[in-house]
Amino acid sequence: ILDDRLKVLHKPNGGLSEARNFGLKNCNSEWITFLDDDDWFELDFLENFQKYIAEKKELADIYMYSGFRNYPRKQIERVPHYPKGTTFVTKEEKEELQTKCFTNYIAKGGNVKGITINSGCMKIFNVSFLKTNELLFPNVPYAEDSLFYLISIEKASRVEYVGDSVYHYRNTEGSIVNQYRPNAIQEQQLYLNYIFNFIKEYNKSEDFLDKAYMRVFVSMLLLIKLKFFNEGNPDGYFKRRRECKLLFETEPYKDVFNKLKKYKLTKKATIKLCLLKLKLYGLAEYG
Repeated sequence: ILDDRLKVLHKPNGGLSEARNFGLKNCNSEWITFLDDDDWFELDFLENFQKYIAEKKELADIYMYSGFRNYPRKQIERVPHYPKGTTFVTKEEKEELQTKCFTNYIAKGGNVKGITINSGCMKIFNVSFLKTNELLFPNVPYAEDSLFYLISIEKASRVEYVGDSVYHYRNTEGSIVNQYRPNAIQEQQLYLNYIFNFIKEYNKSEDFLDKAYMRVFVSMLLLIKLKFFNEGNPDGYFKRRRECKLLFETEPYKDVFNKLKKYKLTKKATIKLCLLKLKLYGLAEYG
């Protein structure tokens, strides 16, 4: 290694959460950030971060950034979710930030041109804060960074949105996020169970609970996209449709139609909700 500030660790493949947690446990710096293997940072990202916090009288536990989506033939800079320097300290302020995780792309007034806010990337965490609160990425097969996002915001004393575009998220054809997932039902149920247990444990507000049902709605769309109506599903159409219908008649999915208020959804999301209610499942994700 040409730079003695770098330390390379090797371990058997145990998944994304295990790799991030392994890095965190072996980290001896003041700050940590995470980078997925096919993405990259702006070259001056960390240097500029050090300059940014040097001017701060009070440091945050978490700093959040924006970034770019990089396609094979173009790059698009995404729109920041908040003005630069916005801080989140009170319970209400932090709940606003947490519920962005559920609502951003389907809520009326959501920033549909922003980059994913609940990713484990595009953030810098204070290492002492994470270790003191024993915060680790949950070892689940789907959306582990979203769950880490919820609990880390909950435990933080102060979160700051920097908003500079520093992260390059690579969009590739045939991405794993669009591939057939035979265990999608179990994955989404595990995710939703975590969220509702989180709401109960931390006594979240009624507004937070209402917005959690937006995430149940998103799970329904994901189940349609990744399992029931994914072209990789080997089952026949009528079997897939029947299984989809039966699942959506169980909790918490069936509650979505009563819990969600259409005036709080985007026009596109409202159309999809209506299609689900009419049991036109195949049109809901692609309509």
